[in-house]
Amino acid sequence: MEETKGLRHFEILARCCRQSKQQGGVALVGKKEGFMGNKEGPGLWERKKAGLMVCVLVTWKKGLLAGIIPSEIGNLPRLEMLSIHSGSLAGTIPSSIFNISSLKIIDFINNSLFGNLPVNIHCDFPVLEALYLSSYLLTGEIPSNLWECRGLQELALSDNKFTGNISKNIENITFLKALYLDGNGLKGTLPNEIGNLNLEGFSIHENNLSGLIPSNIFNVTTMKIFDLNDNQFSGHLPSTMGFWLPNLEELSNDPTFGNTERSRKSI
Repeated sequence: MEETKGLRHFEILARCCRQSKQQGGVALVGKKEGFMGNKEGPGLWERKKAGLMVCVLVTWKKGLLAGIIPSEIGNLPRLEMLSIHSGSLAGTIPSSIFNISSLKIIDFINNSLFGNLPVNIHCDFPVLEALYLSSYLLTGEIPSNLWECRGLQELALSDNKFTGNISKNIENITFLKALYLDGNGLKGTLPNEIGNLNLEGFSIHENNLSGLIPSNIFNVTTMKIFDLNDNQFSGHLPSTMGFWLPNLEELSNDPTFGNTERSRKSI
């Protein structure tokens, strides 16, 4: 019953998206207290910003959006936030989503989507700030062009099936604060360029990464969460890292680095 309701919601959304394109406006799904929709279902929220109308698509209740994401969702040219969290989505992420250049936040955490990310992902996201695609079945390599999304501040690709290396071009994302790549099949070494970022959260546990950890990572004074568990790293953590990482709150390190698998700094 819930799945049927979810499919109906998506059919309504797809129809509204088509109407939006035809009318040159913003798609609306009902209206309640300024929200286009209600707290029991999906909706589009329209607000004013710099004299223009922008909209946000969010869901609150698990499973209310189910089935395949309609390609017509790409007909929302002013969409800034697309959040379908812990839903019952399946299939691939439609390429039309990557044509919405106004998107700042994409959140599809905890669904059942699969497939690859498009290789030209950065071209259509000039203002993207946060990309949450954790707990999927996404495969292939992380597109190298993703590291050209220079405004990106948070990137979560945890618990997928990504392979390949972490590109040294990651240093292009100078505003990046949180990087979560844990639970994948990434291999190779960590690029030195990661140490040039002002990361606050960095998790790469449960991959196949190897080699020495670049020493400059331990100079990232903004680091609060640092998780290296379950990789093939060699060497040891520096004994003076407490001085170099003054803001560190949580450290998870592979047992090969010493006696402590998980430690937490008192704050």
